[in-house]
Amino acid sequence: MPLCGKRGLTTVYGYTSRKNTVNFHSWPSHLRRPHSSPEWVSLITCTATCLILGSIRDAAGLSSQPITMKKLESGISGLENVDLNVHEEYAARFLVVATGENSRGFIPEVSGLDSFGGEFIHSSKYEKGQKYRGKDVVVVGCGNSGMEIAYDLSNWGARTSIVARSPVHVLSTNIVYIGMRLLGFGVPCKIVDFIVVLLSKLKHGDISKYGLPRPSEGPFYIKQRVGRTPTIDVGTVEKIRRKEVQVFPSIRGIQGSRIEFASGEIKRFDAIIFATGYKSTVRHWLKGGQDLFDESGMPKLCFPNIWKGKNGLYCSGFARRGLFGISVDSQNIAKDIDLALKSQ
Repeated sequence: MPLCGKRGLTTVYGYTSRKNTVNFHSWPSHLRRPHSSPEWVSLITCTATCLILGSIRDAAGLSSQPITMKKLESGISGLENVDLNVHEEYAARFLVVATGENSRGFIPEVSGLDSFGGEFIHSSKYEKGQKYRGKDVVVVGCGNSGMEIAYDLSNWGARTSIVARSPVHVLSTNIVYIGMRLLGFGVPCKIVDFIVVLLSKLKHGDISKYGLPRPSEGPFYIKQRVGRTPTIDVGTVEKIRRKEVQVFPSIRGIQGSRIEFASGEIKRFDAIIFATGYKSTVRHWLKGGQDLFDESGMPKLCFPNIWKGKNGLYCSGFARRGLFGISVDSQNIAKDIDLALKSQ
């Protein structure tokens, strides 16, 4: 969530909360929360927010409001509140953009989607499968959110299908843990990938015959290269094996309630849930910063040199390397700001 400071202080803009993760906890009741935030946030986010806000507010008297970047010039970051009726502006020497790479749910363009007569939502709006009991529901995307939602829908009695748009690595929690431990011991990524894929084949068998082909590159190599995490199975593979969840290839087009897939199959559905990822929203509100961000709202440079722009502008959480990348960015930013303040 936003932390807005008085002139001369550092402004951190952004909040992180993923609805389709485990261990959710209620947002602190004494804190104002963004209207777009989910009902539940992770324990880590909740605890960290309390600690950070408590210590910083006590020292500097900070307030928290939803804000939008207004200008960036002469070394001063100016921000304007656009979500409240009152006109408020904030200024700071430093601006840290921490909205991250996954700020807003992304629904791809699908031919005929506007004609669909049922409900279609992004996975971030999904709550539980009870309302879909007895209905035909298709989940687009077989990443972690998509597979978890398909599992939940099936448990609630929905006639569930899932669209596998691209090859996917499906691993168990234990296999991921083994891979991370091996990487921690310095085992080369190529060898780690070979081991975890072999373990996955032993556990799940040949999942390509169910419509879930594996990528040619290993899961940890893909994670390091493009930031895409492997899918951790929660029981969906077994449901697919028992034909409780049906797998389809990409959607070719939609006509009313009828969806045509790339295989030529046509089926009627009552609802579509798009588990198709998230996009950065930086370019929607940041006026300036073209030296740091491209048109898609992602840093122009490659990790680890992506965290600093001009005029006191920084970014954290855009490395596509999970908590490790955020940690590296945050430490670099803190050291750079500390050095700038000490050099005054």
